[in-house]
Amino acid sequence: MAKVRFEGEQSYLPFPHIHHAAKTLRKLASTTEMGRYHLESAALVMTAFAIEAFCQTLGPEVFGEKWANPPDGSRPMERCSVKAKLKAIGKAVNVPVSFGLNPWLLIAELMRVRDDLAHGKPLPPERTKIDVTLNVPDGIDPYDVVHTHMRDLMFPMHRIDRLEAAAEEIDKGLRRLWVVAGNPDYMFARSSISSWSATAV
Repeated sequence: MAKVRFEGEQSYLPFPHIHHAAKTLRKLASTTEMGRYHLESAALVMTAFAIEAFCQTLGPEVFGEKWANPPDGSRPMERCSVKAKLKAIGKAVNVPVSFGLNPWLLIAELMRVRDDLAHGKPLPPERTKIDVTLNVPDGIDPYDVVHTHMRDLMFPMHRIDRLEAAAEEIDKGLRRLWVVAGNPDYMFARSSISSWSATAV
């Protein structure tokens, strides 16, 4: 057995790490049947976390110390809502962030759904009751059809195809902020940069 001394460092940025985790969970949810519904929920939450991590990665870069310690003693941006953070970053780099338009509208919806999961409450009747006639293909259990219909009614963003489409659109908006802020495009989702040396002891 050899002894080896390692020296160096590995950079860590929250966004690329969590962005990769979200992408991985979305892929698992689209390719795995066992526990798929729960994987879709986990993918949704991690995708929302990635947006928060984006703000916490780019915000300090754009605002410097003011992000965590505003000189006027006001509430630090790092403790504001994701919407407020994105608006502030957008304003600072001259990229319009309007939550009435995509991809920002999708971000607002994703954060709302994430909050619904985090602070679980009963759903309103319009999301839990149905009186519909559905087409049931031959050989398919009618309860499977109604279950899918109810899931779409109760949790529309949990469907992995919808979440994946939303994530792609959201990434376009975040990538624009990232690049306009002066970062190279290829670093948008790069997880880390390592610098190590190893010496036999």
